[in-house]
Amino acid sequence: MGQTRPSSEEVSTERKLIDGKKYILLGDWEKAEAIFRSVLEDDVQNSAACYELSRTLAATGRYDDAINYIHKAIRIEPDNEWYLLMEADIREKSGDIPATMAMYDRLIALRPQQAHYYEMQISLCKKIDDKEKLLHVLDQYEQVKGVTESITRIRFETLDDMGRTAEAMGTLDKLASVYPSNMDYKFLAASYALKSGMDDHAREYYKQVLAMDPDNTKAKLALAGTEKKEGDDTGYLKSISAVITNPNVDIDLKLKELIPYVADFSDSGDTLLGHTLLDLSRQLTSTHPKEAKAYALQGDVSSILGMRKDAIAAYTQATSLNGGVYVVWEQLISLLIAQRSWDEVIRQAGLGMDNFPNQAYLYYASGLALYKTSQYSEAMDMLNDALLMTGKNVGQKVGIYNLLGLVYDEMGQLDKSSDAFETSLGIDPKNPETMAYYSLMLSRRITQSDKAVEMTQKVMSYSNLPMSIQETLAETLYNQKKYQEAYTAIMVVVQKDPYGDAYNLAGNMANKLGKTEEAVNFWKKALEQGCTDPDLKKKIADPRAQ
Repeated sequence: MGQTRPSSEEVSTERKLIDGKKYILLGDWEKAEAIFRSVLEDDVQNSAACYELSRTLAATGRYDDAINYIHKAIRIEPDNEWYLLMEADIREKSGDIPATMAMYDRLIALRPQQAHYYEMQISLCKKIDDKEKLLHVLDQYEQVKGVTESITRIRFETLDDMGRTAEAMGTLDKLASVYPSNMDYKFLAASYALKSGMDDHAREYYKQVLAMDPDNTKAKLALAGTEKKEGDDTGYLKSISAVITNPNVDIDLKLKELIPYVADFSDSGDTLLGHTLLDLSRQLTSTHPKEAKAYALQGDVSSILGMRKDAIAAYTQATSLNGGVYVVWEQLISLLIAQRSWDEVIRQAGLGMDNFPNQAYLYYASGLALYKTSQYSEAMDMLNDALLMTGKNVGQKVGIYNLLGLVYDEMGQLDKSSDAFETSLGIDPKNPETMAYYSLMLSRRITQSDKAVEMTQKVMSYSNLPMSIQETLAETLYNQKKYQEAYTAIMVVVQKDPYGDAYNLAGNMANKLGKTEEAVNFWKKALEQGCTDPDLKKKIADPRAQ
């Protein structure tokens, strides 16, 4: 038998639908709408026309009307996947997420093998933070796809976020069980077990890894960490020495293990822990002599221990191997400043600028060192460059203005010096460095400066002053002929951070107080430590003539 020929009405309707779709492609929504409505006038049960009209209305933002027509299409063909998808799309665009999710429930029931519908439902659950619904969808999805990493990850994160730790752990256990040869899953489960206080559970996973790979260093380190006795950090660190000295173990793994202990040492000041870390950091640099990060760690430990020269040497080696880590430059230069190694500050700051030409601190440090070595014009240029780079860093800006004030003072430009300090005070009226340096400048020019003494006494009321400021206060008091107060102030420096210039100043003050023998001893120490005062030897030879 031959096929039944379509009626003229059916042919006409089909042509109209085709024409309407053409207008949709052309973006002529008005003509498309008119054509689809004309089809429905002739055939109210034409589901295709209802679908296309709904599509057209949605495209022009008329979501309520669009919903009405897609509902008509679905009533005619309730299992038409495209119609259900259209309603889901319209619902989502109109912001009705619960209704959108209801449509995806229908789509999942209609096409349970279609992964995209589960993915959409998962995304919608996250959008409205419906965690219980999300877990239900994941159960459905897992029945279709089985246990996968992506499903497990979402389930785990959801359960963990809900505080359901045991269930979250069970999710990772299931993943590790389904894929027993995947060590990454075992490490993931072990890590969460440790985080959740399930040390025994974590140990079992690390043992499983070692059963598969007896030389797995990551598992060895982790297992050793779980078996560490409470509070026995040094014992544990000594136990991993063999790992630290193994060149085949990745340095990043070693650093990951050591860095938390360095942070603990920085907080606690436990010297036994510090020296244990120092031994390991030396082993690390010996094992990885071309790794800048190994020397940076050694520098950190040495610096916390107060071993300034060793820290400087380590940081210097780190920057020579890799000059691209700014924080190491800053640590190195700050230690050189603390050691008053001014020529080396100038050199290293210059090298730092080659790598980081826009870091104001490097220019400030160079300006400070140039000032300390009496290169005032060069210091001025460097500090003006630094000032251009400070941006919104208020503390940095104040420090630069303070140093400019001292440089202007040395160059005899007293008005500019005062302006610089007043600018600093305008930014931060209580800054101890500003008041200390301003007082010093005034004390050099005015024998009895009430303002200098007042600011000095105000700063001395502060606690935990840096030794550089303490020394400045002592010099100011000395210039104001307050010798006993000056002597008391400088003795703090001599006891905590002695160096040549501080000893020289202490000698001057002791001599003014009639402590001649003590003054000579201070001057001798100043000479031994490289003080460049041209009158130092004369003072030692004839203290009473001073």
